[in-house]
Amino acid sequence: MAASPSRQLHPVYIYILLFYSLKPPVTTGLYFKLISGTDTEISVGSAAPFTNQEFFECGMQQSCTHVIKVGSGFVTVHGMDELGIRKHEAEIVYEKMQLIARSCLDFYNDGMRENGQYDIFDTNGIPFQVFCDFESEENSVWTLVVSYSLENKALHYSPLYNDNPRKEANINWVDYRLGLPRMQGIRSSSTMWRVTCSFSKYESDIYRDYLRVELFQVDILKFKAWFKCRIVEYINIRGHVGRNISTPLWHSDGISFHIDSSAQACTFDARQGSISDEDNFGYYGTVNNAFRCSEDAQSTTQFWFGTKV
Repeated sequence: MAASPSRQLHPVYIYILLFYSLKPPVTTGLYFKLISGTDTEISVGSAAPFTNQEFFECGMQQSCTHVIKVGSGFVTVHGMDELGIRKHEAEIVYEKMQLIARSCLDFYNDGMRENGQYDIFDTNGIPFQVFCDFESEENSVWTLVVSYSLENKALHYSPLYNDNPRKEANINWVDYRLGLPRMQGIRSSSTMWRVTCSFSKYESDIYRDYLRVELFQVDILKFKAWFKCRIVEYINIRGHVGRNISTPLWHSDGISFHIDSSAQACTFDARQGSISDEDNFGYYGTVNNAFRCSEDAQSTTQFWFGTKV
């Protein structure tokens, strides 16, 4: 994967009314890092949502460290100082704020349209880089979570519901996998997942040997089965195409996600042109060179989370 400069979201300017109280926090999907303010300095601490047990650890005139969850023009936070819990209101104008991106969707909403590496934050407020795809599918945004080559398949037998990161600080096509907590964070702002073959080679023509599944049908981070028929939104194996069709899926302990296209176990049928026990989109115990993910040892398989926009 060619190196590219990481991106950050553009600054935004808003007014915030801080309520120092024990009210439950606003629960929206946007997290903001306060960079500077007229009355105090607040920097990022943890991007995890507030709970009733969490409080600010300083008063209004002191330096505070925490993340505030932003609602429609205001935020609700917990306040505590050396005198204990107290309730009061103060309107503060923060001149500069930076949106903390949680997935590639946040960058799309900020106007980004160029594929490449971008900085996002996990649920602990720790920044890391991901590869964003804004271009391969119209009206869709995708965040890469796994990519590996056929020759590295044994390093990726672990199912995706296990926490088994591989070189997550070094985005590459041949041996890369985010840890489970970071995948879960990206999934939280997604509505579907997909599998592509040799994306860097076929980026302009991804729909041959391609799988897309809606999360409400199959949550790939929870789905566990030796074999089950499940509805997939779109599938193409060696030119055999199915839409909203029942398809046989495998994803079990010690067996990475895959489809066996050599048998018609459900409605989708890709037997023509298959070989015995052919594995597609993962595992690759038996490979067919006519399938893009297994054309040769350098062929790659990618998993993504995304949504339509």
